[in-house]
Amino acid sequence: MAAHLVPLPERLSVRDSMVVTWRDGSTAHVLLSGDDKQRIPVELDRVDPAYVEALIALEDERFWHHPGVDPIAIVRAAWSNVRYGEVVSGGSTITMQLVRLLEPRPRTLGSKMVEALRAMQLEVHMSKEEILEAYLRFVPYGGNREGIETASLAYFEQSAEVMSDAQIATLLAVPQNPTLHHPSEANAERLEKTRNRIAKKLFEEGALSAGKGGGGLSVEEAYAQVAAEEVPVAMTQLPRRLPHLAFWLRARSPEEGRFETTLDRYAQATVEELVDARRAVAETHGIHNTAVVVAEHQTGEIRALVGNFDFSDARHGGQIAGFDVARSTGSLLKPFLYAQGIDDGLIAPEHLESDIPVTYGTYSPENYNYEYSGLVRMDDALARSLNVPFVNLLGEVGVDRFQSTLRALGLRRFNPRPGDTGLSIAVGGVEATPVEVAELYAALANDARATELRVLAKAATPAQNGAHTVFDTVSERRKNTVSDTAKRDSGVVSSGAAWLTRQALRRRDRPDFPGRARGTGTSGAIHWKTGTSSGHKDAWTAGSSSRYTAVVWMGNLTNSPSTYLVGSQAAAPLFFDILEALDDTTRLDDPMPNEVMTEVEVCSFSGHLPSGACEHIEEVYLPTRSVPTERCPYHVEVDVDLETGRALTPRCRQGREFETRSFVQLPPDVRRWMEERLGDVSEPPPMHSDCGAAREAAPPAIASPPPGQTLVLMPGIPKERQKVLLQAHAANSQSQLSWFVNGRFLGKVDGDDTLWWTPAQGEHELVVMNTAGQASRRKLVVR
Repeated sequence: MAAHLVPLPERLSVRDSMVVTWRDGSTAHVLLSGDDKQRIPVELDRVDPAYVEALIALEDERFWHHPGVDPIAIVRAAWSNVRYGEVVSGGSTITMQLVRLLEPRPRTLGSKMVEALRAMQLEVHMSKEEILEAYLRFVPYGGNREGIETASLAYFEQSAEVMSDAQIATLLAVPQNPTLHHPSEANAERLEKTRNRIAKKLFEEGALSAGKGGGGLSVEEAYAQVAAEEVPVAMTQLPRRLPHLAFWLRARSPEEGRFETTLDRYAQATVEELVDARRAVAETHGIHNTAVVVAEHQTGEIRALVGNFDFSDARHGGQIAGFDVARSTGSLLKPFLYAQGIDDGLIAPEHLESDIPVTYGTYSPENYNYEYSGLVRMDDALARSLNVPFVNLLGEVGVDRFQSTLRALGLRRFNPRPGDTGLSIAVGGVEATPVEVAELYAALANDARATELRVLAKAATPAQNGAHTVFDTVSERRKNTVSDTAKRDSGVVSSGAAWLTRQALRRRDRPDFPGRARGTGTSGAIHWKTGTSSGHKDAWTAGSSSRYTAVVWMGNLTNSPSTYLVGSQAAAPLFFDILEALDDTTRLDDPMPNEVMTEVEVCSFSGHLPSGACEHIEEVYLPTRSVPTERCPYHVEVDVDLETGRALTPRCRQGREFETRSFVQLPPDVRRWMEERLGDVSEPPPMHSDCGAAREAAPPAIASPPPGQTLVLMPGIPKERQKVLLQAHAANSQSQLSWFVNGRFLGKVDGDDTLWWTPAQGEHELVVMNTAGQASRRKLVVR
């Protein structure tokens, strides 16, 4: 009864060292235990059986049979002590020794009695295997090192799973007196004598198989081998290779003792070496933090994870695990908007799109270098990371739909309320962690299939808030994953669109070594994208080779800017170093998904389906389900009077010599922008005066306010100071535009000139009309 009433020793429940392992099971990092020990727990079946057999033979040969106290051993110990005139044996069982380790007491007869009682109590509550496992957990090995697994790593740099005879004898010798026997130059002679004495005894008793693994040696020969082997004279520091990950895991699962990871020791060492090589240059430019994620995108397993430049750099937040810090993504999300635009049939890689300054209400996106092309192919816009074409595209795709795509592909923590975000999410208005970015790009490499990266080989205790993270296993996280149908409904892109996106991202060579691809062919095997946040606070590069997806972030966790924090300058060189070191980047294994693609004829100039006016045609491949339906909007056919060179309408061609010619007609806003910079821009000839007023090619296009916008009037500010900009682009530069709000005439302006309107609360219909009576409408809500 007393055995059940008295609590077991408290130390049995103390937290052991947390252990993080490599993918091959070897130890990568060990943290101190709850009582500041280096104590690695180990299951009994993971300890060399020869060691267990030798331990029992040496310390407690009737261990499996006694109830915690062995009277026979006590009598024999007393006889031996009398016989030799000194204490040569204590008669303590392994269970009694465990009690002494758990509750140290003075070496008195009274203490022996307490130990005996506590030993019998342990035998009531614990199985023999559990007692032996606990002993192997707490047995002392010098300093703050406890346990057989800790000692084997510290003494021999190997697990206790397999040991030589000499190692077994050494690990049995040290606990006899850890202070005088632990490995050191001063203790070497004592340790060697004790080891040899124990080995000789065990060989003679047959507790160590003579010549184990040595081809049937005799006892004398096996002992001679042990005696000839040098004892360790120093203890190796236990592995501490993954400090950021280890402390990150402990903070989220403090009760978990062992984390078996997917990290590869070679890949980790390679990445750390390359990061360290870039550190000096980064710091000279005022950059003190970094994070790197490398994953095999086919398996979803993370192979290397770097949390910062230097864990010991407390001044710059070096202990923060940068791989889990959300930062502005810059242009990293453009590839996914590009793919969704293709899937929606809004663009094709060859499409010419507007690239001129534009204003959406109060938002005026700008290209990074403040340079504009007028018109640009979309694949070129992606490769050059132009902002304006992608803000325009997001306006067509829709902010909410694009947000759904991002969440489905990896940004699960990104869940803003409707209206909280706007068009800026195309150019850096979204924050994400390096691991989340890696999930996005792994999905892109896997034909847009959501790819949940993981660093744990098996699930750990869930985080306290119940949220799943990238460190959970796929099986655990699948419970919270939306169905394939729901993913498709939320806008996840097709494999064809993903393939076309990768091709666009392969168009550039590594920026620090231009022209390298011509000699090595590397750029074609890597698709990649850079990102630079506003104010030069974050530099990113993300992408994939045939096997690995890598993400590199550089910046300052204090948000200090640096002009060197540009994706192509700061992050891209390290990104390429990593992939070229880990993968064969000359191999391009990315065949087109023929089953979802179809060959389409397009206008060579615009990339749109050809109209009758397009003079040159080429063939391209596009996703079958989303071939754009719009005909080329740039080419027009005009009947030209051969005498005057003026355009003719069908009604006034009679009696005149004319020919039908093809012209490029630019969008009004692009034409006006180019005229301001280049002077006259080629356009169709004006109408012949005899043909009368001609209907314009298209109604005016409203540029401001943007579609779907809701304006909020600020209280306390006069309405006259909160006017709304009204602007539209006319197809004819000579045309005048009339503006109406809810049917009330506001005013008339020339061409692209602007008009200002003082808003009132409510829903409004804006109408702009040209002189030919063609009009465009837009709804606007003012709150």
